[in-house]
Amino acid sequence: MTGKTIQKKKIKKGRPTVFTSEVVIKIIAGFHNGFNDTEVCLYAQISRNAFYEELKRNKAFSDKITYAKGHPNMKAKELVITNINEGDVATAKWWLERKAKSEFSLRIEQTGKDGGSIANTVDIFGNALDIKEEEENDGDDKESDKKDEDIQPEATGTPQVS
Repeated sequence: MTGKTIQKKKIKKGRPTVFTSEVVIKIIAGFHNGFNDTEVCLYAQISRNAFYEELKRNKAFSDKITYAKGHPNMKAKELVITNINEGDVATAKWWLERKAKSEFSLRIEQTGKDGGSIANTVDIFGNALDIKEEEENDGDDKESDKKDEDIQPEATGTPQVS
């Protein structure tokens, strides 16, 4: 022999892939239109299992999908910022309400600071209780020391303390 190695052609065996270039284009277009994974799979006529397996197996495909999923958000941000740059006051206010919440939010906080509990609560009879004040009283308030058994409802349904 002359020392040449013969390369054998690698023959692919098994079922052909469903990820043709047309299917990949449909998948990317679906994500560009804001579809979720299930909707994209329906649109491209592939199973979700096949989609997730391809994501695991093919790094280049996974990278394309990551970009495509982020595309609608990037376009929306670009449009919002373009409107702000053009002097759209309503869009600017909207942006500030969401991005600088502590200063511009229109929402009323339903929790305490940093998501903690609110110090003031209301008991089942509608009397405002301040947990901090109760702790400071150290049980001096005899009315608040009465047990639930001591409270009897009136005929009208309003509670009476016996």
